[in-house]
Amino acid sequence: MYYVDTNAVLDYAFEVRARHERAKELIDETEEVCYISSFVVLELSCVISREIEDFSYQFDFERATTQEIKVKVIVKYAIRKLAPIISPDNVKIKRLAEFNVKVFDKYFEAIRLAPTIMLPSRDTLHVAYAKELKKDGKIKYILTFDSHFIKKKDLIESNTGIKIIN
Repeated sequence: MYYVDTNAVLDYAFEVRARHERAKELIDETEEVCYISSFVVLELSCVISREIEDFSYQFDFERATTQEIKVKVIVKYAIRKLAPIISPDNVKIKRLAEFNVKVFDKYFEAIRLAPTIMLPSRDTLHVAYAKELKKDGKIKYILTFDSHFIKKKDLIESNTGIKIIN
């Protein structure tokens, strides 16, 4: 039961990626469902938009007339290849009393985690999503090849109970 980080989705879906075989091995060896978040969908869209030439080699874009359509086709392909469950955003607003501001609950959790896991904001947000899935009994691991996660593996595991697999 994995939460799959954006880089691992790309590594799994595209054979030209350096860690493709490792991602396939880890995901295919478990016969359990993988999870991603809506944030992974956003990151996939951003990465593919910036690096479309690295991903478009296997697509026939004869009918795709815009960059937007091409990006959507590639993102859709990557998600379908993995066939994950996309964790819904049940939008809840929480109040950060010390800043007198209301924030999306995933941001609230990421802000709470930030001082203990010390990751970049995007990775901290992934951990917040994964932590909610763990609380619901849906995942035990984060599958990632991101060096930030790997360097902070012990901090993440001790503060969330989620193991990092790479």
